[in-house]
Formats: sequence, structure tokens, C-alpha cells
Amino acid sequence: MRAWNLHIVLAFITLSFSQCKTINIFEKTPKYDVLDVSLNDASYEHVIKPDDKVSLSIWNHNDVSVGSTFSIYNSNEAFGKWLLVQEDSTVALPKLGIFKIGGLTCKEAAEELKAEFGKTLKDPIIVIKIMNKKVTVLGEVNQPGVYVLEKERTRVAEVIGEAQGLTFYANKSKVQLIRDGKTYILDFTSKNALEYNVVLHSGDVLNVLSKNEQRIDKKAPTIIPFASLVSSLAILYSVLSN
Repeated sequence: MRAWNLHIVLAFITLSFSQCKTINIFEKTPKYDVLDVSLNDASYEHVIKPDDKVSLSIWNHNDVSVGSTFSIYNSNEAFGKWLLVQEDSTVALPKLGIFKIGGLTCKEAAEELKAEFGKTLKDPIIVIKIMNKKVTVLGEVNQPGVYVLEKERTRVAEVIGEAQGLTFYANKSKVQLIRDGKTYILDFTSKNALEYNVVLHSGDVLNVLSKNEQRIDKKAPTIIPFASLVSSLAILYSVLSN
């Protein structure tokens, strides 16, 4: 009789363990690439490419500007005030027509357009701006999401600041930077932490990993009921044994 009761208790415990198993959707640890000097290029400038959305601002000439930053009516990507760079790297510009700007930085494109518009406008002041430069911030930040890179050069710490900073569980030694299919680890607890505050590129993904303590906290709602169940089964076994 006691052996039969013991088998019942063991069966309950086995079933409980199988139901409480934590499933990790990231079964494989990603391969990390070595953080090289090119990732921290302070002179980095975005190169215009197909599908980029650009605004054209010409001071005092709203008639040939598109989404001008000089106008009180300037707009952003959401309102459609931009030019789309085509697959052949060209855009359709007011008065100039089809013009190739792909493969150039914003400054280089502005200089070339200044030369063209300068044929009909006196000393035009031209600014080209990319409207869809974005990075994705995931993990242990207070406001995960997609953030627009407003400046030419925006660093990791600035974007994390826009995401309202790190949570209590953030692992500062393991911030993933995913770029062009490669994953890098940024260690902000290192004595060389400034080297990891890299300039971000459009399309980058930041994933702030969590400390081990969070894993324990997340399992607590499962562990506590399980511990209570085991205690109850132990009492039940004790009663049946007597």
C-alpha cells in the first residue's frame, strides 16, 4: 500500500516538473563578432541609397524645396514631405528633373545640387536630410521601439537615453549591436567603455540583455506554486503512510 502511495506521489511530482519547464525560444547562443575599429568611426556619414527618403531644403526658395527644414511648414517622413530615391539612385527634383544622388553623402549631394541650382539661383543654401534613418531598440530599456536618427552621427548612449534609459535588470556588460547580419557585444562596464559608445547606422538593432536575476524573478510565479504543491504532496504522503 505504501509503495503504491509513493508511486502516486512520484507521478504527481514528475507531472509537475514537466508542466513547469521553462521554454527558451532562443535555444542557440548567437555567434559574436569581434568589435573592430570600423564600428567606432567618428567620421561616419550615411551614404544615400535606393529607398531612402530625403528632404530638399533651399533657403528662401520654398517653391523648389520638398519638406524644407527652413519653412514653418516643414514636415517629416510621416506626412509624406520627402523624395524617394529610386533603384537607379536618382530622385525627381523640382525644376532640375531627374538627378542622381545615390552613393553620395548628404553634404556631397548638397554640394552637387548647389552647383546645379546655382545656375538659376544666386548662392543657394541647400540642405539634404535623410528622413528614414532609424534604429530598433529592444530588451531591457524602459521604452523599447524604433527611433529616428535625427543627427548625422548618433551614438548608442544617446539612443538608449531616448528609450528612457536601462531597466533595473539590464546587463550593462551585454548590449547586443546587430548590424549587417553580424552581432557584436558592447560592454559598458569595461574600463574602455567609451570605445563601445559607437556611432549608429540606419538599420542597426540594439538589444539590451538582462541579468540572471530576472530569470529567477520570471520563474518565481511558477516556482512558488510548485513548491507549495510539493509540500502538499509530502504532507499527503505522510498521512497516507500512517
